Amino acid sequence: SRRSLLRYFYMIPAAVFWVVIANILRILLVALLSMEWNLPVGEGIGHELFGVFVFVFALGMIFSTDRLFVFILPLRATEGAPPEAVLQNATFSNITSRIPKLGMAAVAVVLFLMVSFCGLGGVSVVKADLLNRELDLVIDQEDCYRVQPQLMPSEWNGWILADYKEEERDFSNPMGAYSQLWTYQRGNQVCIFSMDSPFPSWHDLAVCYQNIGWTLQSQEDITYPEGAPVGGQRTELILNRGDEGYQYVYFASHDAAKKPVMVPKLYRVSMTRRFFEEVNTLKDIMGQQQGSATPPIFQMQLINQSRSAHNEAIRQQTRELFDYLRIIATNQATRGLDTDKTEE
Repeated sequence: SRRSLLRYFYMIPAAVFWVVIANILRILLVALLSMEWNLPVGEGIGHELFGVFVFVFALGMIFSTDRLFVFILPLRATEGAPPEAVLQNATFSNITSRIPKLGMAAVAVVLFLMVSFCGLGGVSVVKADLLNRELDLVIDQEDCYRVQPQLMPSEWNGWILADYKEEERDFSNPMGAYSQLWTYQRGNQVCIFSMDSPFPSWHDLAVCYQNIGWTLQSQEDITYPEGAPVGGQRTELILNRGDEGYQYVYFASHDAAKKPVMVPKLYRVSMTRRFFEEVNTLKDIMGQQQGSATPPIFQMQLINQSRSAHNEAIRQQTRELFDYLRIIATNQATRGLDTDKTEE
């Protein structure tokens, strides 16, 4: 027996239909889970694995549609075969028996990987939810960090303070609910230094910028040498967006104890290895063993946008400005908004 050519024509639009439906559901569910339940599916590993889950869903629905067509339009019987052979040929075991053993092994491996990745996504989401519950982290104004504006330098090493402003957003905003922005200028170079908060954990700005249309050209995590005035790490991004040119971003995070928050060790490793580590950390959380970073987290970033690519000398000047401002902002940051504003 062989498949009817007509069924292949049915499956092509069916596959397109389920892919479109799956992507619509992905967009709606990401927004719903992020906004309503604060689950980490809007960026990072949670977002990636949620996409894998949607892919598995679409694949399953395509296969289910194929089985429906087999039921409605069974495989043709060979000529001269009794009518009972039509139904027999439509059985799943009969179809799979014709697939080479090597092909079956490949299918098994692919299914195992998809189930593993979906399991990793589920573990990551559950872990994040348990972490927030365990820490009883209720994001409000008391979890925001603020520096009294006059404590930041008006001039340093040729950089002149040109502007200052504050921004308040919804607490579900991935850029943070509260930001202070200082604009510094040196010749034709303009940098914006901001302190953003609050976050429940280390926050990857690269994902945020990519979500608003920037293309990530490079990303590097720099660990400061022992004994340096500023500790921990600094992440450097080079982004590009059409006619807007380049954007150089430097960012770092600190926790509630003002200790530097390091980039999670498993954030940039393979998914397979991450699965087992995520399971272990989930056990730790359920056993009430908290991590080294104490939320809420506040993040500092410095942005330098330019029409053309920067040379190394300009980038080094920008790094030095970021490190200097980061030290001052970290030392002067206080938790809570209302108290600080009434003191000015």
